[in-house]
Amino acid sequence: ADVIALGSKEKGGIGFDDYGGELQLYDFNIANPHGSHEPRLLGSIATATRFGSIAWTPGNAHLHADATADADDLGLLAGGMLDGTVSLWKPSSLLRNAAASSDPSAAPLATVTPGGGNAGGITALKFNPHEKERYTLACGGTSGEVWVMETGE
Repeated sequence: ADVIALGSKEKGGIGFDDYGGELQLYDFNIANPHGSHEPRLLGSIATATRFGSIAWTPGNAHLHADATADADDLGLLAGGMLDGTVSLWKPSSLLRNAAASSDPSAAPLATVTPGGGNAGGITALKFNPHEKERYTLACGGTSGEVWVMETGE
């Protein structure tokens, strides 16, 4: 399965109000030349604020076509939120709880505020591409500063 994570910047409303967003995992099935190439929603969860950026740790386990993991380790998803926070999710939890997006186990593992709340909206995220350091996350905000943090496994 070719899985992609999407974070919405808007969930209804007009103007500059923040009505929250949504984190979604889709299977695009690109690698299968004979299957359907229609995107298939695998799991989603509503968020309290909109996304400015999203990142997934490199080197994740591969998914089977039925959206189950080879292993429980599908890495981490990080959402840079426009309220200046960074939220972390386990994609495997989102997939297991696809039918119940309100399930507490699909909630963020953690939410941190880089720069002591002076970052502005988080508009850039990047996990370290090297396997041994893949949980190190760099994030940047509208303030123009960059922070590097260890998210842990």
